[in-house]
Amino acid sequence: LPPRFSRVVKRLELSEKEVKAFEHALVLQCLPDKFRELKSWMELAAYAKLSPSELVRFAQKSRAHFKQGILTDVTVGFSGDPDRHPDDELVGQAVFTNEAAKALTGAQLSVTERLKVDEGALAEVLREEGGDEAEALKEAAKEAEAEEKSNEKR
Repeated sequence: LPPRFSRVVKRLELSEKEVKAFEHALVLQCLPDKFRELKSWMELAAYAKLSPSELVRFAQKSRAHFKQGILTDVTVGFSGDPDRHPDDELVGQAVFTNEAAKALTGAQLSVTERLKVDEGALAEVLREEGGDEAEALKEAAKEAEAEEKSNEKR
């Protein structure tokens, strides 16, 4: 199978530029804080070559990557000082949920983490891989259901 990242962005039907934005955000999120604080990295919109309208579209909460809980936030602002000029670039920063970042980098998710990504493109990709995780997820769902029924009887 291709990497999880490739399969997820394909299912989300992202444009090539949006895939680059996803890639940029994921790499930055995986870097240690001391490197992210340097601010010497290329900005998301510049790296992905997103126009202002494309960046704003990517940041819309109605997009699948938000609705499915893959990204938690995309901030959009202007570079430069508060007295910006019309030529200043629109900039953005995206943040993945911890579970999505972990899964997209190929790491194994705990049962609890898998339950948090139970729907959408990422969940479908994880289910494709099958294996012990899928069985553990089914078992955890049964346990949660049994516990819920037990709590209802009280």
